[in-house]
Amino acid sequence: MKVRIYQIVPELDEKHLMFRNLQTILSKSNGKITEAIYECVYEGELEAKQLEDVFYILNCAFPQDYHARSLSVSDVVEMVKSDNDSSFYFCDSFGFQPFPFNKSAIHKNQEE
Repeated sequence: MKVRIYQIVPELDEKHLMFRNLQTILSKSNGKITEAIYECVYEGELEAKQLEDVFYILNCAFPQDYHARSLSVSDVVEMVKSDNDSSFYFCDSFGFQPFPFNKSAIHKNQEE
């Protein structure tokens, strides 16, 4: 399964949303996710069939090309089915929550 992982950039986290659950983030951000504080930290193929597999891999069996921190609460997983078909899931306190995520609004890493 092809995935992209988005994590909050610590320097942009003025409301201290990193590692917070979805309900807390929505309550502190006028009912929406602020994509501009996220950046894509990984894109690759994982031997995963479901989101729980992705969580396990990115916490216990890191791929060689994964250099971000462990997948955790407040992170976003994009499951890429094709170039024009993706689903986004918020890593919540318990499980994953599907939700709309505008990846065109994410923070662009200046080193790229």
